[in-house]
Amino acid sequence: MKEFKGTKGDWHIVGEPYINDGKYIGGFHVKSTEKRNGIYSKTITKVNAYEFYGQTFETAQANANLIAASKDLLEALHELIPLCEQTVKYRKKQGIHNLGGVFLDSAIDKSKAAINKALGQ
Repeated sequence: MKEFKGTKGDWHIVGEPYINDGKYIGGFHVKSTEKRNGIYSKTITKVNAYEFYGQTFETAQANANLIAASKDLLEALHELIPLCEQTVKYRKKQGIHNLGGVFLDSAIDKSKAAINKALGQ
């Protein structure tokens, strides 16, 4: 398993944009439960929701949700790839090259590419 060198701990969203002149401004903070200097919730990034610049509240929230879930998604892919590879190997021995219309070889390749992208490789 390739090592994730980013911020440790669980990632979560803190805060919300506020309304000024009828438009959202500010953003969501994606933070970690990693303890640093005795304090939890180290900020990983901030996702802005400045409607003055065309960034809607819904878009900013969706982006923040994806970022907060990305570490969990990375870990899940690491666990799924070996299982999928075993399934492909077993089913190919049986002469079956797809599983319910899904070609696992392609899904495995996409998963590995996503992991490499997430790890900067």
